[in-house]
Amino acid sequence: MSEQAGITKRFTKNFLLDETKFRKICDVIRKHSEKLEEETYLGFFVRREDDSYYDTKNIEEVLKDDNIPGKAIQRVSISLMKKRPDKDKPTFNSEDKPIVFVAFIQDVEEKVTVGVEEKERDWCFLLSDDLTIQVQRTFKKRIFPFFTSKIFEIFVFTALGGGLIMWSSYFLTRVYPDIPLDSIHSMTTEMQIKKILELHIEQNIKSPWIIFAIMFSWILVFALIEIRPISRIIKKLNRSVFYWGDMKTIHDNFMAKVRRFKWGIGIAFIISTLAALIINLFFGK
Repeated sequence: MSEQAGITKRFTKNFLLDETKFRKICDVIRKHSEKLEEETYLGFFVRREDDSYYDTKNIEEVLKDDNIPGKAIQRVSISLMKKRPDKDKPTFNSEDKPIVFVAFIQDVEEKVTVGVEEKERDWCFLLSDDLTIQVQRTFKKRIFPFFTSKIFEIFVFTALGGGLIMWSSYFLTRVYPDIPLDSIHSMTTEMQIKKILELHIEQNIKSPWIIFAIMFSWILVFALIEIRPISRIIKKLNRSVFYWGDMKTIHDNFMAKVRRFKWGIGIAFIISTLAALIINLFFGK
Protein backbone atom coordinates (compact mmCIF):
# COMPACT_ATOMS: atom_id res chain seq x y z
CA MET A 1 0.00 0.00 0.00
CA SER A 2 1.32 3.44 -0.89
CA GLU A 3 1.75 6.05 1.83
CA GLN A 4 -0.24 8.59 -0.16
CA ALA A 5 -1.73 8.80 -3.64
CA GLY A 6 -3.61 11.51 -5.41
CA ILE A 7 -4.71 13.04 -8.68
CA THR A 8 -5.86 16.51 -9.73
CA LYS A 9 -7.73 17.37 -12.92
CA ARG A 10 -8.63 20.82 -14.21
CA PHE A 11 -11.07 21.73 -16.95
CA THR A 12 -11.57 25.00 -18.82
CA LYS A 13 -14.93 24.25 -20.45
CA ASN A 14 -18.02 26.16 -19.33
CA PHE A 15 -20.54 24.20 -17.29
CA LEU A 16 -24.23 24.09 -16.50
CA LEU A 17 -24.60 22.61 -13.03
CA ASP A 18 -28.21 21.80 -12.17
CA GLU A 19 -29.71 20.08 -9.15
CA THR A 20 -29.73 16.59 -10.68
CA LYS A 21 -26.07 16.69 -11.75
CA PHE A 22 -25.02 18.25 -8.45
CA ARG A 23 -26.71 15.50 -6.43
CA LYS A 24 -25.24 12.82 -8.69
CA ILE A 25 -21.69 14.08 -8.08
CA CYS A 26 -22.34 14.01 -4.33
CA ASP A 27 -23.81 10.48 -4.56
CA VAL A 28 -20.72 9.23 -6.40
CA ILE A 29 -18.45 10.66 -3.69
CA ARG A 30 -20.61 9.16 -0.90
CA LYS A 31 -20.67 5.75 -2.57
CA HIS A 32 -16.87 5.60 -2.78
CA SER A 33 -16.45 7.02 0.74
CA GLU A 34 -18.21 3.95 2.16
CA LYS A 35 -15.16 1.90 1.18
CA LEU A 36 -12.87 3.94 3.47
CA GLU A 37 -12.01 2.89 7.00
CA GLU A 38 -12.54 6.40 8.43
CA GLU A 39 -15.92 8.04 8.86
CA THR A 40 -16.42 10.97 6.54
CA TYR A 41 -18.87 13.74 5.75
CA LEU A 42 -19.55 16.09 2.83
CA GLY A 43 -19.07 19.83 3.22
CA PHE A 44 -20.17 22.54 0.82
CA PHE A 45 -18.71 25.99 0.32
CA VAL A 46 -20.54 28.70 -1.63
CA ARG A 47 -19.29 32.14 -2.65
CA ARG A 48 -21.48 34.81 -4.24
CA GLU A 49 -20.62 37.71 -6.56
CA ASP A 50 -21.06 40.23 -3.71
CA ASP A 51 -18.15 38.43 -1.92
CA SER A 52 -20.45 36.88 0.67
CA TYR A 53 -19.99 33.18 1.39
CA TYR A 54 -21.20 30.36 3.58
CA ASP A 55 -20.09 26.90 4.59
CA THR A 56 -22.55 24.08 5.24
CA LYS A 57 -22.96 20.31 5.46
CA ASN A 58 -26.51 20.48 4.12
CA ILE A 59 -26.86 20.15 0.35
CA GLU A 60 -30.45 21.44 0.53
CA GLU A 61 -29.19 24.78 1.83
CA VAL A 62 -27.08 25.17 -1.29
CA LEU A 63 -29.86 24.18 -3.70
CA LYS A 64 -32.36 26.49 -1.97
CA ASP A 65 -30.07 29.50 -2.50
CA ASP A 66 -32.00 32.28 -4.27
CA ASN A 67 -29.06 32.75 -6.67
CA ILE A 68 -30.30 36.20 -7.64
CA PRO A 69 -28.50 38.89 -9.70
CA GLY A 70 -26.19 40.87 -7.45
CA LYS A 71 -25.87 37.84 -5.15
CA ALA A 72 -25.50 35.19 -7.83
CA ILE A 73 -23.41 32.14 -7.00
CA GLN A 74 -19.91 32.26 -8.48
CA ARG A 75 -18.32 29.28 -6.79
CA VAL A 76 -19.49 25.99 -5.32
CA SER A 77 -17.09 23.41 -3.89
CA ILE A 78 -17.75 19.94 -2.52
CA SER A 79 -15.31 18.51 0.03
CA LEU A 80 -15.16 15.02 1.51
CA MET A 81 -13.71 15.39 5.00
CA LYS A 82 -12.70 12.91 7.72
CA LYS A 83 -14.79 13.04 10.89
CA ARG A 84 -12.92 13.83 14.08
CA PRO A 85 -14.01 12.01 17.24
CA ASP A 86 -13.31 15.06 19.41
CA LYS A 87 -14.86 17.80 17.25
CA ASP A 88 -16.34 18.44 13.85
CA LYS A 89 -14.38 21.13 12.16
CA PRO A 90 -16.06 23.09 9.38
CA THR A 91 -14.58 22.66 5.92
CA PHE A 92 -13.80 26.37 5.53
CA ASN A 93 -10.48 27.40 7.04
CA SER A 94 -10.03 23.89 8.37
CA GLU A 95 -6.54 22.61 9.00
CA ASP A 96 -7.63 19.23 7.65
CA LYS A 97 -7.13 18.60 3.96
CA PRO A 98 -10.14 17.22 2.10
CA ILE A 99 -9.92 13.69 0.76
CA VAL A 100 -11.98 14.71 -2.25
CA PHE A 101 -12.41 18.20 -3.62
CA VAL A 102 -14.65 19.26 -6.52
CA ALA A 103 -14.93 22.97 -7.32
CA PHE A 104 -17.09 24.73 -9.92
CA ILE A 105 -15.99 28.35 -10.47
CA GLN A 106 -17.44 30.85 -12.95
CA ASP A 107 -14.98 33.72 -12.99
CA VAL A 108 -11.65 31.97 -13.67
CA GLU A 109 -10.10 30.27 -16.69
CA GLU A 110 -10.12 26.81 -15.07
CA LYS A 111 -13.84 26.33 -14.50
CA VAL A 112 -13.80 22.93 -12.78
CA THR A 113 -11.22 21.29 -10.52
CA VAL A 114 -11.33 17.70 -9.29
CA GLY A 115 -8.87 16.54 -6.64
CA VAL A 116 -8.60 13.18 -4.85
CA GLU A 117 -5.97 12.23 -2.27
CA GLU A 118 -5.84 9.09 -0.10
CA LYS A 119 -3.65 6.15 0.85
CA GLU A 120 -5.49 3.72 -1.41
CA ARG A 121 -4.15 4.40 -4.90
CA ASP A 122 -6.80 2.35 -6.72
CA TRP A 123 -9.54 4.06 -4.73
CA CYS A 124 -8.20 7.47 -5.75
CA PHE A 125 -8.00 6.70 -9.43
CA LEU A 126 -11.36 4.93 -9.65
CA LEU A 127 -13.13 7.78 -7.88
CA SER A 128 -11.33 10.34 -10.05
CA ASP A 129 -12.50 8.55 -13.20
CA ASP A 130 -16.11 8.39 -11.97
CA LEU A 131 -16.07 12.07 -10.99
CA THR A 132 -14.58 13.03 -14.35
CA ILE A 133 -17.49 11.32 -16.11
CA GLN A 134 -20.01 13.20 -13.99
CA VAL A 135 -18.21 16.53 -14.38
CA GLN A 136 -18.05 16.15 -18.16
CA ARG A 137 -21.84 15.79 -18.21
CA THR A 138 -22.09 19.35 -16.91
CA PHE A 139 -20.11 20.83 -19.81
CA LYS A 140 -22.00 23.11 -22.18
CA LYS A 141 -21.74 23.17 -25.95
CA ARG A 142 -20.12 26.36 -27.16
CA ILE A 143 -22.26 29.00 -28.84
CA PHE A 144 -20.84 29.75 -32.32
CA PRO A 145 -17.73 27.58 -31.70
CA PHE A 146 -16.32 28.24 -35.19
CA PHE A 147 -16.32 32.01 -34.63
CA THR A 148 -13.87 31.75 -31.71
CA SER A 149 -11.07 30.47 -33.97
CA LYS A 150 -8.25 32.97 -34.46
CA ILE A 151 -7.83 31.73 -38.05
CA PHE A 152 -11.48 32.63 -38.72
CA GLU A 153 -10.99 36.14 -37.33
CA ILE A 154 -7.80 36.65 -39.38
CA PHE A 155 -9.70 35.56 -42.50
CA VAL A 156 -12.67 37.86 -41.76
CA PHE A 157 -10.61 40.95 -40.98
CA THR A 158 -8.17 40.37 -43.85
CA ALA A 159 -11.15 40.11 -46.21
CA LEU A 160 -12.52 43.31 -44.67
CA GLY A 161 -9.19 45.08 -45.24
CA GLY A 162 -9.03 43.83 -48.83
CA GLY A 163 -12.59 45.06 -49.42
CA LEU A 164 -11.74 48.50 -48.05
CA ILE A 165 -8.68 48.73 -50.29
CA MET A 166 -10.68 47.69 -53.38
CA TRP A 167 -13.44 50.18 -52.52
CA SER A 168 -11.01 53.03 -51.93
CA SER A 169 -9.01 52.17 -55.06
CA TYR A 170 -12.14 52.25 -57.19
CA PHE A 171 -13.60 55.50 -55.85
CA LEU A 172 -10.37 57.43 -55.22
CA THR A 173 -8.68 56.67 -58.54
CA ARG A 174 -11.66 56.66 -60.89
CA VAL A 175 -12.29 60.07 -62.44
CA TYR A 176 -15.56 60.71 -64.25
CA PRO A 177 -15.81 63.47 -66.90
CA ASP A 178 -18.44 66.06 -66.01
CA ILE A 179 -19.73 66.27 -69.60
CA PRO A 180 -21.47 63.66 -71.80
CA LEU A 181 -19.39 61.52 -74.13
CA ASP A 182 -21.23 62.89 -77.19
CA SER A 183 -20.19 66.40 -76.27
CA ILE A 184 -16.57 65.31 -76.04
CA HIS A 185 -16.72 63.94 -79.60
CA SER A 186 -18.07 67.26 -80.80
CA MET A 187 -15.18 69.19 -79.21
CA THR A 188 -12.22 70.45 -81.12
CA THR A 189 -8.87 68.74 -80.64
CA GLU A 190 -7.63 71.64 -78.51
CA MET A 191 -10.68 71.42 -76.20
CA GLN A 192 -10.30 67.64 -75.87
CA ILE A 193 -6.64 67.99 -74.87
CA LYS A 194 -7.61 70.63 -72.32
CA LYS A 195 -10.26 68.35 -70.84
CA ILE A 196 -7.86 65.40 -70.68
CA LEU A 197 -5.33 67.57 -68.83
CA GLU A 198 -8.03 68.64 -66.35
CA LEU A 199 -8.94 64.99 -65.66
CA HIS A 200 -5.26 64.07 -65.29
CA ILE A 201 -4.72 66.86 -62.74
CA GLU A 202 -7.83 65.76 -60.81
CA GLN A 203 -6.55 62.18 -60.72
CA ASN A 204 -3.14 63.33 -59.44
CA ILE A 205 -4.89 65.20 -56.62
CA LYS A 206 -6.81 62.05 -55.60
CA SER A 207 -3.86 59.63 -55.89
CA PRO A 208 -2.17 60.44 -52.51
CA TRP A 209 -5.41 59.56 -50.74
CA ILE A 210 -5.22 55.96 -51.97
CA ILE A 211 -1.93 55.49 -50.08
CA PHE A 212 -3.55 56.82 -46.91
CA ALA A 213 -6.59 54.53 -47.45
CA ILE A 214 -4.38 51.44 -47.88
CA MET A 215 -2.36 52.26 -44.75
CA PHE A 216 -5.53 52.91 -42.73
CA SER A 217 -7.07 49.62 -43.96
CA TRP A 218 -4.11 47.50 -42.89
CA ILE A 219 -3.71 49.28 -39.55
CA LEU A 220 -7.41 48.59 -38.91
CA VAL A 221 -6.97 44.93 -39.87
CA PHE A 222 -3.96 44.40 -37.58
CA ALA A 223 -5.73 46.20 -34.70
CA LEU A 224 -8.87 44.04 -35.06
CA ILE A 225 -6.80 40.83 -35.24
CA GLU A 226 -5.00 41.84 -32.05
CA ILE A 227 -8.15 42.91 -30.19
CA ARG A 228 -10.21 39.92 -31.44
CA PRO A 229 -13.63 41.52 -30.88
CA ILE A 230 -15.57 38.52 -32.26
CA SER A 231 -13.94 36.14 -29.77
CA ARG A 232 -14.57 38.56 -26.90
CA ILE A 233 -18.27 38.82 -27.75
CA ILE A 234 -18.66 35.05 -28.17
CA LYS A 235 -16.81 34.48 -24.89
CA LYS A 236 -19.41 36.59 -23.07
CA LEU A 237 -22.17 34.49 -24.64
CA ASN A 238 -20.48 31.27 -23.46
CA ARG A 239 -20.84 31.42 -19.68
CA SER A 240 -21.05 28.93 -16.85
CA VAL A 241 -24.31 28.61 -14.92
CA PHE A 242 -25.40 27.35 -11.53
CA TYR A 243 -28.82 26.31 -12.75
CA TRP A 244 -31.10 26.86 -9.77
CA GLY A 245 -32.84 29.78 -8.09
CA ASP A 246 -33.47 32.90 -10.20
CA MET A 247 -30.58 32.05 -12.53
CA LYS A 248 -32.61 29.18 -13.96
CA THR A 249 -35.17 31.57 -15.48
CA ILE A 250 -32.53 34.15 -16.43
CA HIS A 251 -30.47 31.54 -18.28
CA ASP A 252 -33.53 30.16 -20.10
CA ASN A 253 -34.43 33.68 -21.29
CA PHE A 254 -30.84 34.29 -22.37
CA MET A 255 -30.70 31.06 -24.39
CA ALA A 256 -34.03 31.93 -26.05
CA LYS A 257 -32.49 35.22 -27.25
CA VAL A 258 -29.42 33.37 -28.54
CA ARG A 259 -31.63 30.95 -30.50
CA ARG A 260 -33.57 33.85 -32.03
CA PHE A 261 -30.26 35.50 -32.95
CA LYS A 262 -29.06 32.28 -34.65
CA TRP A 263 -32.30 32.03 -36.59
CA GLY A 264 -31.94 35.69 -37.59
CA ILE A 265 -28.44 35.08 -38.95
CA GLY A 266 -29.61 32.01 -40.87
CA ILE A 267 -32.63 33.76 -42.38
CA ALA A 268 -30.55 36.82 -43.33
CA PHE A 269 -27.99 34.59 -45.05
CA ILE A 270 -30.70 32.74 -47.01
CA ILE A 271 -32.40 35.99 -48.06
CA SER A 272 -29.13 37.59 -49.17
CA THR A 273 -28.19 34.47 -51.15
CA LEU A 274 -31.58 34.33 -52.88
CA ALA A 275 -31.43 38.07 -53.63
CA ALA A 276 -27.99 37.65 -55.23
CA LEU A 277 -29.26 34.75 -57.35
CA ILE A 278 -32.35 36.69 -58.48
CA ILE A 279 -30.31 39.78 -59.38
CA ASN A 280 -27.82 37.64 -61.29
CA LEU A 281 -30.66 35.79 -63.08
CA PHE A 282 -32.66 38.83 -64.21
CA PHE A 283 -30.05 41.55 -64.43
CA GLY A 284 -26.82 39.65 -65.02
CA LYS A 285 -27.15 39.60 -68.78
